[in-house]
Amino acid sequence: VYTGKGNESGGGDVPGGTNVALGGVTDQSGSEGASTNARYAVDGKEGTRWSSNFVYNAWMSVDLGDVYSINHVIITWEAAYGKDYKIMTSTDGEHWSTAKNLTNQDGGTDDFTFDAVKARYVKMQGVTRGTGYGYSIWEFQVLTAGQNQTQPGGGTTPSGTNVALNADATQSGSEGAGVNANYAVDGNDGTRWASNYDDDAWMTLDLGQIYTINKVKIQWEAAYGKDYDILVSTDGQNWTTAKELRNQDGGFDEFTFQEQSARFVKLQGVARGTGYGYSIWEMQVLTK
Repeated sequence: VYTGKGNESGGGDVPGGTNVALGGVTDQSGSEGASTNARYAVDGKEGTRWSSNFVYNAWMSVDLGDVYSINHVIITWEAAYGKDYKIMTSTDGEHWSTAKNLTNQDGGTDDFTFDAVKARYVKMQGVTRGTGYGYSIWEFQVLTAGQNQTQPGGGTTPSGTNVALNADATQSGSEGAGVNANYAVDGNDGTRWASNYDDDAWMTLDLGQIYTINKVKIQWEAAYGKDYDILVSTDGQNWTTAKELRNQDGGFDEFTFQEQSARFVKLQGVARGTGYGYSIWEMQVLTK
């Protein structure tokens, strides 16, 4: 559905720093009453607010109306604030990933950034309340990523955008249909790719067009890559090695490399870290 606010590839011509949550359609776990509904947290008025139900895991979400590249949230708290909470994002409203974990906050105004991510839905997921009341927010702002960059393939994409999100994925093999490579780029860190049990197993992502990229993030499941390469290509046939990773220990790998023009990005296994294959919860490819 096109709403005119942006476009499905990540924000269209919306300038960086635009509050795309303003006037968005909201949802919530609950509220104290009709006058403190979640919609009042995105109405642009600091005299109206959302006041949640009195539980630790209370939440509110906003539908931005389109998929945007975002990297900045500002929350103006009323006296009942969130001590610990998460900012979660989704492109479809069903599959969520965590963009930012906030812990030991003290209320007031929380103003923070994170790595740019494509999202249509943004959720404040409560973890621990700061008071005996619920979570109470005067204003919840979601800002688009800045520094739009003209890409070799055309168009503009903000620096730091994860262009692998929902990319077409191919693979050398997998343990089964429920752990195919597409689950490593679905934005859900509860689904994964689990490869065939070979050292040279691989996964390739088609970003859809040529981008200038220089950073990759990989969140490994227990079966990790000890040695592997990141390869790039503009045509899917001729490959260049962007980064060689050696003696890794799993967990979370985050690394940069010299900027490359690429439409296709491949994780090429060299040596497995366990007797299983390569298993990835989430792989991100970020623009320069």
